Amino acid sequence: MANQGVTWHFIPPASPHFGGLWEAGVKSVKLHLKKTIGDTHLTYEEFTTLLSKIEACLNSRPLCPMTGTQEDLESLTPAHFLIGLNMFCRDTDNVLDTKENRLTRWEYLNKLNQQFWKRWSSEYLTRLQKRPKWTNTSNNIANGDLVLIREDNIAPANWCMGRVQTTYPGKDGYVRVVTVKTPSGYLTRPITKISKLATDAPIRTEPNKNAIEQNPEMGSTIDKNPVVNPKPTNMPPSSVTNSKTKKNH
Repeated sequence: MANQGVTWHFIPPASPHFGGLWEAGVKSVKLHLKKTIGDTHLTYEEFTTLLSKIEACLNSRPLCPMTGTQEDLESLTPAHFLIGLNMFCRDTDNVLDTKENRLTRWEYLNKLNQQFWKRWSSEYLTRLQKRPKWTNTSNNIANGDLVLIREDNIAPANWCMGRVQTTYPGKDGYVRVVTVKTPSGYLTRPITKISKLATDAPIRTEPNKNAIEQNPEMGSTIDKNPVVNPKPTNMPPSSVTNSKTKKNH
């Protein structure tokens, strides 16, 4: 992998808070898995099967467009980094509304997987569509953008992808409705039901080399001139006297 230009960056040992992005994903999975399973008793084989299905759901989420071709609707997923292709779940009947006493153990595992997918995918799509306070102007959706369409009643590990073909701007020039090309045809949706996949890399600013030294072993930065918090000057004299008196005692 070194010949392919791959560079590894490691976090310090015993510091999981350095990986806030993936640790947040682990927290989300644990939360929804606990709500889905509840007090259900599963055997080792059943629990392993359920986790394998959940793994396929998580690693199938779209990250960015695979290519810049407008006819290509495929996206890059975490599974491409693991096995070289996307992950899928076997299509099964929707048993969300079926009572548990009418299901076999295999069907019950499918129901747990569908419940997890419904909870997690809804949260994931909501996070992608998060719209903060309109203090800054964002770019309009443009033709050719690869978007993720929010649809209900989709099987686990399946994502509705499409390319924007036509935009419908309002009188103020902002696009609020688009026509999207999908593998099954054309759909017209408001922009609140779609999420544009990231295409541009974030801008990284160069650190001040005179003040920061790179530690090759830890992969962290050390400030040569750290700022020491000054002692508070507005502390009442009585409090200073009392602290010294307590130390003497």
